[in-house]
Amino acid sequence: MNKRQHYPYSIASTVSDALDPASSEDQYDMQCDLSIDDVSLQRSVKTDAQSDVMVLKDISEDLDEIQRKITARWNSCLDKRIHTTPRIKQINHAATSNSRFEQVVVREFLPRTSHDPILPVLRELFVRSFDDFYKEIEAQLKIKSKKTLVEWLQETFDEIQDELLDKKSRCFMLCSSDIFADDKTYGILAFLTLKEEKKGSVYIAQCAVEAEKKRHGYGAHLLRHLRTIYPSGTYYWGLCRRANLPAVKFYLKQGATLMDDEDVAEKYGYDPTLYTGFQFTDTIGSLPPSKILSSNPPDNFEHKLPTPSASREKQQPSTKYVHL
Repeated sequence: MNKRQHYPYSIASTVSDALDPASSEDQYDMQCDLSIDDVSLQRSVKTDAQSDVMVLKDISEDLDEIQRKITARWNSCLDKRIHTTPRIKQINHAATSNSRFEQVVVREFLPRTSHDPILPVLRELFVRSFDDFYKEIEAQLKIKSKKTLVEWLQETFDEIQDELLDKKSRCFMLCSSDIFADDKTYGILAFLTLKEEKKGSVYIAQCAVEAEKKRHGYGAHLLRHLRTIYPSGTYYWGLCRRANLPAVKFYLKQGATLMDDEDVAEKYGYDPTLYTGFQFTDTIGSLPPSKILSSNPPDNFEHKLPTPSASREKQQPSTKYVHL
């Protein structure tokens, strides 16, 4: 049997030496190939990122341009509406006012007992009407008692109710012509209370309008109604808290003038730094309808309201007046 022939050691060594250099070169080539691939990949990723940034920048510019066009269109439409709306309102104002007052009627309220179902309606209307503004100036009211604003208003209406039941004052309600439109309120939109004093003089105690119906001319409509009850030349007057600017402006708009501080303090016994008085002589009926229906303040109102003088020693009035 032939024995396996062994290669000489020298031959094996020579082959191994021949293979080692080849393997080193291959490894070097592989590393170079990998490095080139990495660089190419990084360059590709960087190029793609830069391309994405440019695309996003283009999209952002396009969106900005679209937003500018939308804003310009919006401003154009807004300017057009601003310039056309006042004219439309001016054209329709007279028709709207006439239509509004054709749907209301003034009725005198003559309660017989404290259980009259209309009294709670007037109470709620009264509280809402004054609370609507007084809650904004509560600190200026300087309410002496520790009662809340609503409790104080409720207490004030208690006095109004007592005077109505005792026939010491009269009450006129402005109602919707359709009293069944709202069974809970009997269609009452506003009410006015007054006291008849010496011949030819009427004290206006309260004028309350439903909070949601203010600035519609309802208060002026009630005052104008007095022309149908009292003769021409009747002297009307009343007292308001200085902090209640909407009320003071309202009476001035109806043609009233402000009393002197001395009259408020000495004649009626109230602190003129807290109260101001108004008065007019049968001017409501003689005013043009356009002025009667408006309750906007005169442009120079701030100059009409005098600065209250220093507090004087108050005298007790001969008659008790309920006012806010």
